[in-house]
Amino acid sequence: MNMTTPQTVEIGVKVNEIELIDGLFLVGAPGIGKTEIVRQKAAQMAKERGLKFVDLREATDEEILEVMKHAEEYCVFYRIAAPHLIPEDLGIPNKNINGLKYAEVIPQKVLAVLSAPNLGCGVLFIDEITNVQREDVMTLLFTLILEKEASWYLKLNKNVMVIAAGNPPEWSTVANPLPLPMRMGRLIPVRVAPPTVEDWVKYMDETYGNAWERTIGAYLMMYPGDFIAPPSDDDGFTATPSPRSWTKLALLLPKLERTASREFIEQTIIGLVGPKAGVKVSALIFAKADVEGLVNAVLANPSTFAKFNETQKILVINAAAQDPFKFKGLAKFLAENLRDYFVMMLVLMPKERRLELLKDEDYKKLMQTTAKELKKYAI
Repeated sequence: MNMTTPQTVEIGVKVNEIELIDGLFLVGAPGIGKTEIVRQKAAQMAKERGLKFVDLREATDEEILEVMKHAEEYCVFYRIAAPHLIPEDLGIPNKNINGLKYAEVIPQKVLAVLSAPNLGCGVLFIDEITNVQREDVMTLLFTLILEKEASWYLKLNKNVMVIAAGNPPEWSTVANPLPLPMRMGRLIPVRVAPPTVEDWVKYMDETYGNAWERTIGAYLMMYPGDFIAPPSDDDGFTATPSPRSWTKLALLLPKLERTASREFIEQTIIGLVGPKAGVKVSALIFAKADVEGLVNAVLANPSTFAKFNETQKILVINAAAQDPFKFKGLAKFLAENLRDYFVMMLVLMPKERRLELLKDEDYKKLMQTTAKELKKYAI
């Protein structure tokens, strides 16, 4: 088993450990959660300042109008996909205002919010900036990032942070490097690494509760090297795994298992995480029907667990994590003989369940014997 230490994939700060700094430029693989963490940090900033948080992409017209009326009460977030932007998107010309012989530009409503002079705070997140191919768009974006201005009329509120993100060349065939002047104290390039599998499991628990396929978490604990992989030479249609693709898969599977054919489920799995991991995950999902027999075997004799293959072990550990008091005998066997699997069982539990275990004297002793290993996973 390879779950001896938390997974590390790339050099850089873990994406969930970044802090929001004006002019920050996050450089990392696609699908590792850059947008999600920046949004979470913006919401946290709003809470700390006693402001209402609004994601302008998710807000209705009525909600945006309310923000504009009472901007001082709000902290807002907005994500722009840089390759989709053209200069004309920033505003609409409105000629002959009040009969006078000049024109004004009416900004898009989102930019009007971000430009409101009394806005509490905000974060404008410019994503995929390295994938922009038009020079005029890059010029516009750099001006927006560095000066918080665009054209002759648009100036963002000084309380709005502008943060950018992009992919390094090894992760994108169309990635462009930053111009040298931008790397001389103007932008703050920070390499970000994917979250660990343990971070991802915690995120899934906190965000989706029980509405995801937990067997995926157990699989990734067993095979952390499958969590994320750089693109390889292939036909151009083969999926490559990332935290984003594992999240989609974990959320899709409960529905697919109720309605879809075995063949469609298998192809969907491979289509999300690629053939290398997909074949193993498919075997695991289709073996779930046998879990009752495996459970009965370890309940009767916990040492039977040692004879299981890896797929069977994943299924049993996942079941034990959901009902630890039922599997106390197995937990004791694992803590004494196969400690890594006991740690896996604990990591897969929601934090609240682990806290419940500490009230049980037997589990408390078992967890104390593995305190060193648990510390590695911040448990």
